[in-house]
Amino acid sequence: MSSEESLKKSQEQPNNNVDAAGVELKHRSTPKEGWGDAKSDRRKKVVGALKAAWPHVKLFIILVIYSMFGAVGFWLIEYPHETALVANFTEARTQLLKDMWNVSQVFTGGDWTEEMTILVERYEHTILAAYDGGIDPRGVTGGQAELQWDVAGSLFFSVTVFTTIGYGHQTPATVAGRVFCIFYAIFGIPILLLTLADIGELLARGLRYIAATVNSKLRPNMMESRKDDVPLYGIFIVVFLVMSLGALVMMQMEDWTFEQAFYFIFVTFSTIGFGDLVPRHKMYSLAASLYFLLGMALISTSFSLSQDEVGRLLKKWGDLKASCKKRVCPCCANRVGSELEVGGDDPGVSGQDKTKLVTRKTQIGLPIGIMRGDALSEDRKEDRFH
Repeated sequence: MSSEESLKKSQEQPNNNVDAAGVELKHRSTPKEGWGDAKSDRRKKVVGALKAAWPHVKLFIILVIYSMFGAVGFWLIEYPHETALVANFTEARTQLLKDMWNVSQVFTGGDWTEEMTILVERYEHTILAAYDGGIDPRGVTGGQAELQWDVAGSLFFSVTVFTTIGYGHQTPATVAGRVFCIFYAIFGIPILLLTLADIGELLARGLRYIAATVNSKLRPNMMESRKDDVPLYGIFIVVFLVMSLGALVMMQMEDWTFEQAFYFIFVTFSTIGFGDLVPRHKMYSLAASLYFLLGMALISTSFSLSQDEVGRLLKKWGDLKASCKKRVCPCCANRVGSELEVGGDDPGVSGQDKTKLVTRKTQIGLPIGIMRGDALSEDRKEDRFH
């Protein structure tokens, strides 16, 4: 091929590596093989995880919105009444001082005593009305007081209503507030129970997964159907650790001792709510509301798992008592006892069989049969204890 033909061919085929001005373009690397598929799989996994978590998150969001709705309702109803009580108490205290001065200037002797008694009794009624409205007269200074039905206090009370804790230190003082509290609890308690059941199910799955992992490593010969059973001591350890962690935090928040904080957390988790210890800092307690919900779900889950474990132990005990009454070894389903008791006058049992039964009894005793899973009979799987 001549040089002229080569030049003509090169002019006919454009060079894709340069632009119109003749500047060389950077080579764009092609995507690696499989990279797009891996990214798509990762995106699918994330979307799948979000879809799986959405029902659980949705219940929690509904509970949070319902808590805010209750806080707004109680604040609109109870806050004006509480501020009015503080104003009335402040005015009554000021008026008492003026009346006492006037009585002292006008009356003497028995008349002074009678007038002062009337003033004191009137002031006592004002104090009782303030207490009934949730106002502590000792905290009213200069017409100002720490109100319970502000936004934070109303939100804290709404949480204590549908959680059925009910510390008792804060209650509605108006008829409208009490009616609203009734309907608020009627719809709020079922929402909480659904949320606690959902959280409890997740916690139970986590505990069973941990138990299965530990048993697979430490007890590989354990039956597969029993590897995910959570032992009682494991449940108690988890509950104690969670409560102890919360108690350490509450010690710093409320300036309590460890005993007081642990006692308060147990009373809260179990929804007993005596009210003898109540958080003073409402914002801290609101921040701990998620922890309270988690603790209540954990207590409920631990009770459920404990009931299953106790029921299993009681079944074992019942099987053991029934085996003892029938003189049947629960580990091998054979008759136990002396040679006379085993064979007796039964013509179907020969002397050699009697010897085997008695020998088996001495080799595999009753306690060993309960503790050893490998000594159990394959034909009677319902008698397995492990």
